[in-house]
Amino acid sequence: MNGRQLLEAFPKSAISLLSGTGREFLRRTGEDAARQSVLAVLMGDNVRTQTEFLTRSRISQLNAAIVAQYITACSANPDFADNFFEIAKDALSSKNRQHPAWLSAQWFLGLTGKSVQNVLRSDAENLAAYVMRLKEVLSDSAQQTIKMLGEHAFTLDSGTNHVQIDWEQMLRLTTAIGAQTLSIRGSDKSMYGKLFERLVLGSVLTLLGFRMVADPEARSVNAPGTFWLSDNKKERETDATAVLETGKIALFDIGFIGAGNPEITKDKLSRFAAERGPDTARMPPRTFIIVDRIPDTSSTQNAAKRLQVEIVQMSMKIWPLELARKLMAIGWESDLANKDDLNVSAWLKERIVNIDILDFIGNIQVNTKVPEK
Repeated sequence: MNGRQLLEAFPKSAISLLSGTGREFLRRTGEDAARQSVLAVLMGDNVRTQTEFLTRSRISQLNAAIVAQYITACSANPDFADNFFEIAKDALSSKNRQHPAWLSAQWFLGLTGKSVQNVLRSDAENLAAYVMRLKEVLSDSAQQTIKMLGEHAFTLDSGTNHVQIDWEQMLRLTTAIGAQTLSIRGSDKSMYGKLFERLVLGSVLTLLGFRMVADPEARSVNAPGTFWLSDNKKERETDATAVLETGKIALFDIGFIGAGNPEITKDKLSRFAAERGPDTARMPPRTFIIVDRIPDTSSTQNAAKRLQVEIVQMSMKIWPLELARKLMAIGWESDLANKDDLNVSAWLKERIVNIDILDFIGNIQVNTKVPEK
């Protein structure tokens, strides 16, 4: 068996969990589950609390895929266990890099994108020494495990394939699962931030009575009641733009990092100040910064007031109601703004089911190769 064959053993049905469009990924993990997560965020829950279960779903399915891949490889080649490290190292070579399951080779060697940078220093020449040391460590660990727990043989049965593995092979498999888990968590942190920025903003603006315009060429400040989400963060000024009336817009910027990282709010305020400069005549009617929470300091509030920026905290229960009332104060009427605190939760639950949240995804890619933060 060579490295390419090991990669081919990865279940094709699980490839979509490694990469693809945000739309494909949410369909796989569950559109209803994602919609309920968005609703929870709209009702004041922390986005990390919600995405944790989506992440666990993805991890558990990919854990199973790694086990299936290992069973298939063992069944296809009786010498796989003896040549495991050489085969995994060959799978990791640049000639296989375009294979959709290439990341599994990293995981079998206990590596993630971040550890390739830090442990191997992004230098392929360091891989051979690393693999040799890993082989020694897992072998020694297996011997220590036998002394601690005794000899064990484990049977893995996929229905069509049946293999037995010992402690050393089990440690190789759990090493891969551990590396995979770290890798997925790292990529999910970045991916869900991008996904939920659009899901939450798109949903709340729809609930506020705006209609999304997806086609960039159809967007116009002369189309009252419409909104659009930014397509390219490298070029954007804000995450969303809504047209209140002809020529009058509201800008929205969202960030899920809370008071533990107060810099995010300060950075957003500083950016708005830099973009606007001294020409206050060109300032939009209102800019809304939506964050998880802000630090309890007067400097942030004073800066927001000076720049005519409204800050809405998602940690506040039913924060969309606060946003609706702030918009009503500058001329945008909505059904939500007229709801009372007691009835708004039921109203949100009733309305969210009619929103096609997949419309808000755009061209976001799900890519496990995003470096862990």
